[in-house]
Amino acid sequence: MPFITPPRGAAGAAGATYTAPITRERLSGNAVTVAAGNSGNITWNTSNGPSSLLDVTNPATPVIVTTGVYAVAISVYPDALPTPGSCRLRLLLDLNGEDVEVATDFAGYNASLACAYYLPAGAVIVADAANGELATSHTFTLQVGSVQRLS
Repeated sequence: MPFITPPRGAAGAAGATYTAPITRERLSGNAVTVAAGNSGNITWNTSNGPSSLLDVTNPATPVIVTTGVYAVAISVYPDALPTPGSCRLRLLLDLNGEDVEVATDFAGYNASLACAYYLPAGAVIVADAANGELATSHTFTLQVGSVQRLS
């Protein structure tokens, strides 16, 4: 996820105000094998800091530590190029049992998703890969998970 350059004021003048992330955490995961015709949670195993925004005691269902507005972005890679349209990646942000979901098909060797939403402490974040191929298992890995608390 690229860093955002602060905007400039009127006619590009310096000194305009903007809201920068309060804290951020970058994570990666271990490979997860998903059998043909099934789905499975992508794991968030390793934090690369600089903050600890997620409790990854259960890496398949990490939990938000502090209430706030969060921006979450993920990039997931399969072990091999799936048949176009056969595998799907979902990112679910859970707000008191009501999921906010974004999804996309794997169009090549990776899929990326991003979403921003208010999440209370204890909310669960899930990245899920669905393998629609009927004869081939695939291994999916979270290459980069970026979590930023905006407020």
